[in-house]
Amino acid sequence: MYLQYKEVSLCLAIAVICCNVVTIKALCTANQVAIKSTYGDLYLDATNGTSIQIQHWLGSYSQVWRIDCGHMPGLFRLYNQKFGAFLAVTPFTISLILNEVTEEYWQEWFLNGNGRITNAGALYQLDITASVFEPGTVVGLYQDTGNPNQEWEILEVARDKSLE
Repeated sequence: MYLQYKEVSLCLAIAVICCNVVTIKALCTANQVAIKSTYGDLYLDATNGTSIQIQHWLGSYSQVWRIDCGHMPGLFRLYNQKFGAFLAVTPFTISLILNEVTEEYWQEWFLNGNGRITNAGALYQLDITASVFEPGTVVGLYQDTGNPNQEWEILEVARDKSLE
């Protein structure tokens, strides 16, 4: 079952990511990025290393990520600067965690043309829980709803952790 799911996920990912390969390759050369909700001034934050939340920009390393290009064009990993770990999905519970690199699709993501960041293993989007756009709200995964709580933009962060 796992291999079939992985193969189907990969095929769908390849079909969706073709138009975003150039964008992701450019971001792979950035040392630091922030992931901002397109709805409100809220950023992806690995506050305590165990849950992913949204917070106003504080310039904390828990909000600073590095994009590592994946082993397939258009796929990337999100490495958290504070915790030294990658954003990943647990395969059977479909929840977000931070862990060391394992070269699995559960750690790889692709950017849809509509601003959704989708996990290549689960094909679920980063999702602000219940569309509550307030600091401290947990970010999870959910199927594509077309709602703004799943829309993100990736911004470069300067060395002094100010947004560029």
